[in-house]
Amino acid sequence: MNCPFRNFEACPEHNKKGGCAFWLSYTANRQSLEAQVEGCALSLTPLLLLENANNLGAVAGEVRKVGAEVSAGRCEAVRNGEATRMQLLSLASGQRRLVQPDYAATLRLEAAQAKE
Repeated sequence: MNCPFRNFEACPEHNKKGGCAFWLSYTANRQSLEAQVEGCALSLTPLLLLENANNLGAVAGEVRKVGAEVSAGRCEAVRNGEATRMQLLSLASGQRRLVQPDYAATLRLEAAQAKE
């Protein structure tokens, strides 16, 4: 390994584990993939930055899905509250009719999000 701190000459300390302050040992364990990499931090940093970017992309996709579910749940709660208010007003005015929540707008929202 040519060390940039030794004018790109061969570094005897890079060849042995723990001999250099820039020696890095990285272990990753995913569902079906296990990786172990050892070497100079100067050469492994770009690789680890790419791995981090890939992981952040996957997490961002999951966060977007959770946000959509929370929004749909909020819309459903608003519809339930509105139906409950209308039911109470109906009973207070002496009318005996059942008021059901209208989920048509929520279903359209979920259908639009599913197309994305």
